[in-house]
Amino acid sequence: MANKYIQIDNQHFPFIVLKNADIPLKSPAGGVLRCSVFLPKDAIPFGSQKYPVVATYGPYGKDVPYAVFNSKGSTETNPENKSMHSASETPDPAFWTGHGYIVVRVDEKRSGHSSGKLDILSHATIEDLHAVVEWCADQECSTGKVGLLGSSYYATTQWMVGARKPEGCAATIPWEGVSDYYREGAAHGGILADRSAVRWLSTNALIPALWLIRLPWGR
Repeated sequence: MANKYIQIDNQHFPFIVLKNADIPLKSPAGGVLRCSVFLPKDAIPFGSQKYPVVATYGPYGKDVPYAVFNSKGSTETNPENKSMHSASETPDPAFWTGHGYIVVRVDEKRSGHSSGKLDILSHATIEDLHAVVEWCADQECSTGKVGLLGSSYYATTQWMVGARKPEGCAATIPWEGVSDYYREGAAHGGILADRSAVRWLSTNALIPALWLIRLPWGR
């Protein structure tokens, strides 16, 4: 049954919160991604207006509070650009809905509430983000224009999916993300630079040690 885990709150905030909405994947691998959607109060179906969408897709947990995942970053962020719905490295729903946008945050496969096999920064990741963009563009509340905005991991994937030109992708705004992981992250100037990647893996506790074989020095 579609959207069987969805939660809707249209009373407690200046915007509407939909948690765990389904994004069914049409790829051969199939599966269901789940997202949190933040809409202006008058967006369809709660009103009559359509808005452009700002979307993110990643493995950090769409509903994990900024202060929990990255307390230092949260503390240093301008209060005008964060709220109780803020999540690390992604657009703040309170700010963006207040400026006429819908915010969609999607859990990457096998993270948060999404099903499937987690395979970060892979071909499958970009296929799924491509599907997310087109799903956002196709929603009744959307104007059909989708922007990708985020930093670090969420920036790196923007470069990859932007090149595919998914239907509805109107803008990409990558902050502090690599476009060539080998040259910009793993081997600066041809010199092995693995400490940042290892620190990322251990700090986020997202990736089993075996995933190191995906990186250039483990092949």
